[in-house]
Amino acid sequence: MIDILVTATLIYTGKEVIREGYVYVKGGRIAGVGQMPIPEDLTYATLQLGGEGRIVVPGLAAVLDAAAYPIRFYRPSMRKRIEFYKLLSPEDLARLSLPAVYEAHLSGITSILVEGLDPSLPNRLRDIVGGIYGLAKPGCLEDDQGGDYVRISDESCPGGIRIDSGEVLALSSKPAYTLAGVEDPYKLSLGLRRQAGLGSQEIRPGETAEIVIYDASRPPGMLMEYAPLDVIERIYVYGRVESLIAADSVLVDGHEHIVISDKDLREARKASIRLLSSR
Repeated sequence: MIDILVTATLIYTGKEVIREGYVYVKGGRIAGVGQMPIPEDLTYATLQLGGEGRIVVPGLAAVLDAAAYPIRFYRPSMRKRIEFYKLLSPEDLARLSLPAVYEAHLSGITSILVEGLDPSLPNRLRDIVGGIYGLAKPGCLEDDQGGDYVRISDESCPGGIRIDSGEVLALSSKPAYTLAGVEDPYKLSLGLRRQAGLGSQEIRPGETAEIVIYDASRPPGMLMEYAPLDVIERIYVYGRVESLIAADSVLVDGHEHIVISDKDLREARKASIRLLSSR
């Protein structure tokens, strides 16, 4: 594990705005957050991110039907997605999920409740990519074997958090797994965390590190660090993620995903084309 020092022109912790501040991450958790100057004992980080003109905000939580990425254009109901998942192996489902995970991370989502039938998918994604995952299990499945997961539902599949209610951040069967068109992703993420019993979204000492860094020194989002708070909370939609930290993993750096490679995306594309051709 590496120690990470993040500096920024503006930090929104979820409770307050800190100007010219820092966040220190140690062992995947927030060890310190405050205003400059940085305490001397927090100046020996292995990795430093951010800098002038950067905005730091809490990472978001979202439900994602990541493995349905190849068929999302058909807008399948949850029952149809369940049928699709049953046809494929856990390894195939994980491979097909990578493009959606890639998009989610580049949109500022750090905690992903991935829709699936059992823990094998989130566990495999955690192994491949790193980061924070949970299982979002369709509520209409009858084979309830217990375990730690969240039940989700839609009109075709009752029994859990309604992912099409507009009350939680759920990117299910969307043309793209980005936040374009989402009215208020920050508040929707908070709603999901409350209903799913997830931890705090705040950047504060002791919490798991879920940190998104935006470059507000260049378009899009240039000079947003001088905007009022309600506009800053919209940076998830308007900004461009420069870096993303999820627990002890730096998953995005320099506007690029540093774990999911072009090779991974090519393999996911080939597998998706094979599946679509067989429909």
